[in-house]
Amino acid sequence: MTNLSKMDLSNLAPGHQTDQPQSHHGDAAAAIANQLYVHGPASRRELAESLQLSLPTVDRALRELMRRQLIEPGPSRPSTGGRRAYAYAFANSNHVAIGISANRGSLHIRAVNLAGEVSDAIDRVIPQYSGNAYWQRVGNIVNDFADATERHATIIATACAAPGILTPDGGMVEFDLATASPDASLRTLIQTLHRPCTLIRQAEARATAQLWADRTIDDALCIYLDHMVSGAVIVDGAVNSGPNRCNGTIAHMTLVPDGLECRCGRRGCMDAYCSPTTLTEDGESLPGFFSVLEQGEPNHRRRLDAWMDHLAQAIAAARSVICGDVILGGQIAQYLDDADIADIARRVRERMPFGMDRFAVHAAMPGDEQAAIGAAQSCVGAYVASLGLDPVARFHSAIP
Repeated sequence: MTNLSKMDLSNLAPGHQTDQPQSHHGDAAAAIANQLYVHGPASRRELAESLQLSLPTVDRALRELMRRQLIEPGPSRPSTGGRRAYAYAFANSNHVAIGISANRGSLHIRAVNLAGEVSDAIDRVIPQYSGNAYWQRVGNIVNDFADATERHATIIATACAAPGILTPDGGMVEFDLATASPDASLRTLIQTLHRPCTLIRQAEARATAQLWADRTIDDALCIYLDHMVSGAVIVDGAVNSGPNRCNGTIAHMTLVPDGLECRCGRRGCMDAYCSPTTLTEDGESLPGFFSVLEQGEPNHRRRLDAWMDHLAQAIAAARSVICGDVILGGQIAQYLDDADIADIARRVRERMPFGMDRFAVHAAMPGDEQAAIGAAQSCVGAYVASLGLDPVARFHSAIP
């Protein structure tokens, strides 16, 4: 298929400035592409009427969009006595982004089309051994997946969700400390891949997947309670990375001055008190902890109460800056029921200043694959925006 990522599509976007005056044909093509993307299939006459364009202008724009593989023939319209009218549809599946999430021996790869929908997937459990061999194997699996995907779609971008903090230029400065050296690991992965690959923080990738699933989210603090705590910030319905690409990285904010030693080398960090690993003792697993808790064991109840208090204090502090809803996810979320979520929300409200206690706590979308989906969706979002398309309007148009 034609590699659209190497074609100049910017002239389809309304308002694009060039050395030459913007053509009416270019405006029409961009308007038609967005109409089909947002509202679904339409006939040439329906497009002409809804966009107030002449039929010859619509026909020229449709031919151009077909040539660029952005649209395709859609379902036919019912006959009204004359010839049956044929519709055109946006070709969501002609172009995909690939998202990768590899963390602690679990590999998830997703191909996501321009509608933000998963079109292909692969999940593997790979023993987490040290050295470059692990990441070379991950890269080879991704290459095979991408080669198979490219037989039926154009790959517009590839992104890897990394569980760490990125430098402003996209480099990695911190990784899951339970794995191998971050710089060497990611360098090996990126060198093994046959296609360019960008990095996105895993927490931001998860938050992106949450947004694509629910565009009603406005402002929110996303907290993911995994082996290492991580977070992301949603502002005005979009993931906000900030100039340093680390908004929401609350794991190492000081929660208890001169408190417990954290794996980062400092003391009193949120991660030292709110990581799920702080709940377990003497080799106990997290499922084992909650199994004993359900039996009413008082020591486990006291540990969970202390953990909830520390988590509530951290959320209250963070909400003093981002006063939105709270989305809780990660490894521990699967063990928290509605009553636990409500209990955490109550504890947060008790610690909030007056006037800042109106919020809701939601459970994040479940599944380790959400980071891979969100990584790909971040690429899709940037790509459709470059074409002048509006995924937010597309979501709202689908609401009855």
